[in-house]
Amino acid sequence: MWLLSTNRAELSYFEEYSSIIGGYAILSHTWGHLEQSFQDVRDIQARCKATGENPRDLVSAKIRNCCLVAENDGYAWVWIDTCCINKESSTELSEAINSMFTWYLHSEVCYAYLEDVREDDNIHEEDSEFRKAKWHTRCWTLQELLAPYLVVFLSKGWKRLGTKEGLATLLEDITDIAANYLTRDHSLVKASVAERLAWSSNRKSTRVEDEAYSLLGLFGISMPTLYGEGRRSFLRLQQEIARQSLDTTIFAWGAIYETGSDNLEPVSLKDMHDYFHGPIYDERFAFATSTNNFDGDAMYYTPEIGDPIENYLPTEDEPEDSDRRVHGPFGRLELPSFEITSHGMKCRFPVIDCGDFLIAVLLCETNDDHIGLFLHPAPRSETQDPTRRVYYTGYAFSKAGRQPISADISRLVALGRDLSNLRFRGETYQAEWRDLYIHTSPRDGEAAEPARRVVSFAPDTLAGTPFRIPRWLLGALAAVRIPLYDWDDCTPEDSDSESETESDDDDDDDEPDEGEDGDGGGVDVDDAAALPRAWVEFGDPVTCEGIRLWLAMARPEGAGPDAPAEHYAWAEPENMDNWTGGAEYWSEREPQAEDRVAGWEGMARDFGDEERTVRLSFAPCVFDPETALVLHIELRGTVYEQMQREAGLVIPPRRKALNPSAEDAIGMVRTAFVAVSTVAVCRMLGL
Repeated sequence: MWLLSTNRAELSYFEEYSSIIGGYAILSHTWGHLEQSFQDVRDIQARCKATGENPRDLVSAKIRNCCLVAENDGYAWVWIDTCCINKESSTELSEAINSMFTWYLHSEVCYAYLEDVREDDNIHEEDSEFRKAKWHTRCWTLQELLAPYLVVFLSKGWKRLGTKEGLATLLEDITDIAANYLTRDHSLVKASVAERLAWSSNRKSTRVEDEAYSLLGLFGISMPTLYGEGRRSFLRLQQEIARQSLDTTIFAWGAIYETGSDNLEPVSLKDMHDYFHGPIYDERFAFATSTNNFDGDAMYYTPEIGDPIENYLPTEDEPEDSDRRVHGPFGRLELPSFEITSHGMKCRFPVIDCGDFLIAVLLCETNDDHIGLFLHPAPRSETQDPTRRVYYTGYAFSKAGRQPISADISRLVALGRDLSNLRFRGETYQAEWRDLYIHTSPRDGEAAEPARRVVSFAPDTLAGTPFRIPRWLLGALAAVRIPLYDWDDCTPEDSDSESETESDDDDDDDEPDEGEDGDGGGVDVDDAAALPRAWVEFGDPVTCEGIRLWLAMARPEGAGPDAPAEHYAWAEPENMDNWTGGAEYWSEREPQAEDRVAGWEGMARDFGDEERTVRLSFAPCVFDPETALVLHIELRGTVYEQMQREAGLVIPPRRKALNPSAEDAIGMVRTAFVAVSTVAVCRMLGL
């Protein structure tokens, strides 16, 4: 590790921290815009060697003041992350990230520098600067708080505010980390996996990968750092934790079905597959997408806590041949196990069979109940080994008479306080051990990363596709919580026999067909056969805010079968009152005269009301101008404008979107890299 000498701010390398006589101090801080790097400090050091100056006089104020404080406290060496890691070397950077917890752990003192807290701040006040300090909100500072024995908090002017031990109660209130862990009365390794992940929930990092990398030391894990992998880094972290730990609280995240929910009815398994298997439903998988998923009730691994609701493992004074020691509450005394395989995670859990769904007893608990995990089988249409049935997590429950899409998904269930007589929906159950496979994360075709989904669904060419949706627009809509939710190719079948049958039926029908002389005023249905149509749904089923979008190719009314097809489009804002989330509604719609894009003024049209207005507009695709139109969507109205303000971006008008200035383009690039929670792409749309 590289260290700075406190008297001259010169860098020196040490093979082992144990070889540093007198130990070293270490700095914890939040990064600013003008931090000096390893190369900057080395350059200053080289210049001063020629001039005879002291490099400490020329480094940044933060580095210089840190050196002065450490020197005054008797330390000859200090480590500062901004300048003691050669980030130009990927090997050194990866080594530093994997070693950082250890480096903080072995420091003699950690200075936590709070640049937004004045020295005269009354830190115990409810609205104190100390409570609101940015330092408490960053991912990396979690390990910097927990690992060192001695943490000294310093104000903006480098004056002491207190120590971790002396401020433990205040820090517990700020960070939700129990004071016993801060004072070392309880060992960090005794905290459950879910507890440790919850400590990091709602903290922020500049790079999404750092949410996982900043936790490596807290779990004693080493793994390669791969900046650019996105959310996959957190998946890899969980895989490593699962390989090294029996702690089942790693699966104990998400909404809990509790006793008060017994008035809700489970949806059918078919509805579960039809409505709740879209790519936005992360609850389906055993592993979480973020530490934020663990921001809920505290979870404890029953076999390892000192004062459980009831002992699962026998106590030392129980006879060797006691029924409890031999059989336990589930017929055989053993611990749950899990192993990552190519079929999913091979698990062994005590299981309750509820018909359409199962409940795996996790052997973890809150302060009040034992906790189970809902499981439901993967649809038969999914490619899987028939000898290894695979399950997803979670199940949906709805009020009687309501549409399935309005149901609430629960991952977990409170099972009462008696493992031998587990309670669910007013009934008592006994669980039995079972081997099964569980999906841990989206497969490649459903990957959480936008790039992977696009690769899975996009055709290789643009030629001949009638509509295109820009990928940056998908990212922008997802950022305002209207992600691409579902799509369906509803192109009519082109069959002579079917056309004849339909024609015969029409002759016997007293009512005119929609699309002929009836109120629809659209196009002839038979002439439209085999021309591509699709409906697309953007939306968030949690908020029920979305957009229904219908796109089609059709011939205008009165045009012959040889006339060229034209583009038709229609949209409708969705909310709680009209959310459908299914294809049945859409498959019935036929092209209408007012849907003809060429007839819109400026090829743009508004749909909706003063609260929610969707403006559709189109422009010829530069790669296929004769055939394809590029879609643009603007969101207007009070509700949509508020959603855009909350997301920190506004989708620009078509003119700016197609011909952006440099400033606009930077904003769009930022949008394109938003972590899109759901993208599925229809081949007909040519994405």
